Parts: sequence; C-alpha cells; structure tokens
Amino acid sequence: MGASGIGSVRPICSTIIGLLLLGAVFLWAVEPLDAQLKSSLPKPTGEIVLTVTGENLQTNAPGRAEIDWQMLKGLGVRTLK
Repeated sequence: MGASGIGSVRPICSTIIGLLLLGAVFLWAVEPLDAQLKSSLPKPTGEIVLTVTGENLQTNAPGRAEIDWQMLKGLGVRTLK
C-alpha cells in the first residue's frame, strides 16, 4: 500500500476517536441528570401500601420505591389490550 492508503485511514481514525470522545462527554453530562430523575419520587405521607425494588427505578427510600394510597391513586388507570 502506498502513502495514499495511509493518508485515507487517518481521517477515518480521527472521526472514530472524535465520536468516542463525544459519546464519553455525553455520558458524563447525562449521568447526574439520570441520578436526579431516579431519586425524584416523592416520599409517601400515609401508610405504605406498596414497595417496589429493581434496577433503573425512581426511589424515595434506600434501594426501593415506597408508595402510599394517595400516590397510587395519582398514577391513574390504564387498560392494556
């Protein structure tokens, strides 16, 4: 391969490196927002009637979401067909 073959690889490598850096910056910027959204569930004011655990969950207690009747009623009703 001649010098022209090497020259055509450099722009591709630069583009790939640039995209990887852009992705890293995006993930760095979004992580705090993601953490804030996961912890934005309000605390229950009444008796807890439902406790939910799992990954990628909005929480209001350590490692879980605690829900009272008022919060449950506020979710509304949805029908799946």
